[in-house]
Amino acid sequence: MIKQDFDNLTSEEVKAAAKFHKSRVAFAELPDGRVVTLQDDPREHRDWLREDYGINAEDFELLIRGYAKDNKVIFYKGMEFKPVNDKQHIFEIVDILGEIAENKDIYDGVIIGAIGEEWKPMNKIYDAVTKQRI
Repeated sequence: MIKQDFDNLTSEEVKAAAKFHKSRVAFAELPDGRVVTLQDDPREHRDWLREDYGINAEDFELLIRGYAKDNKVIFYKGMEFKPVNDKQHIFEIVDILGEIAENKDIYDGVIIGAIGEEWKPMNKIYDAVTKQRI
């Protein structure tokens, strides 16, 4: 289970998390509607969005965010990584992401796992092989 206080991670957890974060392209939809991305950076969404865009904890809980890695794009909201539950809006963001999301399976929500590991996606909403929305 994830630790709610990310400031108290062990050094091993910090290294593992940074390695994962650098391996993916992070994205988020800001309160003003802009979609921003971050690549090859060890920061988690919370730190990146606070440091670069001034997003506070309350606004962070409401943001749609996620990442692209390998053959998938995963969307979620809040510190509990819950599904967005708005497929139409997700696909609007996918269109904005362009190449980042091209030819990848799309998922909504994440099952929280161990720090530094890639967490299992929840609900598949697009299959890249069949090119079908689910």
